[in-house]
Amino acid sequence: MKTSQCSPVSSSISQHGFSLIEMMVVVTIIGSLMAIAIPGYFQWMQSQQIRNATENLQSALQSARTYAIAKNTSARVTLTNNLNSGCSKDVNAEAWVVSLDDPSGSCNATPSPTDAPRIIQTGSGRSGSRVANIEATASEVVFDSLGRTTAVTIQVKNDNAGDCSDELRCLNILVSAGGQIRSCDPQLPAGKLGACA
Repeated sequence: MKTSQCSPVSSSISQHGFSLIEMMVVVTIIGSLMAIAIPGYFQWMQSQQIRNATENLQSALQSARTYAIAKNTSARVTLTNNLNSGCSKDVNAEAWVVSLDDPSGSCNATPSPTDAPRIIQTGSGRSGSRVANIEATASEVVFDSLGRTTAVTIQVKNDNAGDCSDELRCLNILVSAGGQIRSCDPQLPAGKLGACA
């Protein structure tokens, strides 16, 4: 009987790692991509914060109008310098108060439909954003029992950027005399969807 002998198969598998040059190329490519992406990401984040602050203030305005119509009374959104007991109206607002009476000096009062200044809700103008800054043509928007008011424009812009730009957009909230509330982008050309004009 013949017995077969197994001869060991020679392994040609070699272990191979990355060379220093390959690692440097990869690190350079990643660094270049990050240098391109990070500024865009920060601009996108700041634009999102502006949008969030705009939506919160627009919601407060809509709440005041709805309340005024539902309760057949007047309701207001007051832009204030803070939410403390020493608050005052301010067109460059840090906060806002939805109330039935003038909340000046009592912005920290507990919300109540009966106790002056009859606060419905309050909120920060920055709404969790470090960059949002509010500037308005009036420090107060008062809706009557039919939901009408005087026309007001409120600009929510980037506090750090100064003027609006393509990279760091501002948003406006337009309140018409009829009580319509809408947000728009002042940088868009007239006639384009979302433009102010």
